[in-house]
Amino acid sequence: MSHPTGVEEALVHTVECVAEVLGTEPDRVDPGAPLVTLGLESFTAVRLRRRIRERTGRDLPLTALLGENATADRVARHLTDQGAPGGEAPGTAGDPIRSAGGGRSARQSGDGSPTAHPTVGEGDEEPFPLTPIQASYLAGRAEGLPLGGVATHYYHEYDRTPPNGDPEADLARLEKAWARLVAHHPMLRMTVDERGSQRILPVAGAPVRIEVTDLRSTSADRAERALADLRHELSHRCRPTGAWPLFDIHAAFLPDGPTRLHVGVDVLCTDMAGWMLLMRQWGELVEDPDRELPAPSTTFAAVQRGRAEDPRWAERRRRDREHWAERAPHL
Repeated sequence: MSHPTGVEEALVHTVECVAEVLGTEPDRVDPGAPLVTLGLESFTAVRLRRRIRERTGRDLPLTALLGENATADRVARHLTDQGAPGGEAPGTAGDPIRSAGGGRSARQSGDGSPTAHPTVGEGDEEPFPLTPIQASYLAGRAEGLPLGGVATHYYHEYDRTPPNGDPEADLARLEKAWARLVAHHPMLRMTVDERGSQRILPVAGAPVRIEVTDLRSTSADRAERALADLRHELSHRCRPTGAWPLFDIHAAFLPDGPTRLHVGVDVLCTDMAGWMLLMRQWGELVEDPDRELPAPSTTFAAVQRGRAEDPRWAERRRRDREHWAERAPHL
């Protein structure tokens, strides 16, 4: 273990650690590319954090490794205290949606249609393999398993004050903004077929509609009971993986004016870094419907297909199988 004394040395350590956990060569790691576009996700980020700590003696927060601004170069600068973490700060996932309703009206695009913006992953409907952790989540949904029959998913509630006191118009903005995200992020159009492979639906097959429960004329006590029932239903939902969507968005119009958004996203189609990104971009698009989202350099499907065809990943899977075949009987 050696503490890096300069950015260049820290960058060498960082690139080598990234290459190790992603099963690639250091010269294939672009220091300026977001780590998530290289294939890093929540679980490999945990491994990367541990490997960097072992290598340099520095313990980074996971938020420094995840997010669209987390690059090897920024991580190296953080290791030498010459830069801030590249990821989004903890706890910010819900703020944009809540603050976006503060009263500033969003500009409307020419025809208000999300299809006027580029669609990512359109035409890429060929199946591709699940990651091991996705396969674990899928297996855990089986009713016949002890403690099974449960979906692994994020669920959160946001209270939002509609601009100009018009919840219907605000809901339309929220719906259009989410439709933009569905078009931009192919994994929001993901399903799992009967063979256990994931597929991306075309945007035409993924229309977005936010369900509404109108409690404005309801007493406070009845509204609280209705909200509790909604929370129980939506926070425990296990959606069929072969049908779209693998997310739930429900709006409740409250008696005193705000709108409560019940948002649940299955972890089969995103991780924590993705969740934070989705919530932030959703808020940005509600504020500015004409905002252009950054074009991704690759897609998750492309990364997974590349891993399936890469002999180095095949060798890694072989070693993992041998390890657990030997160890599992003794656990």
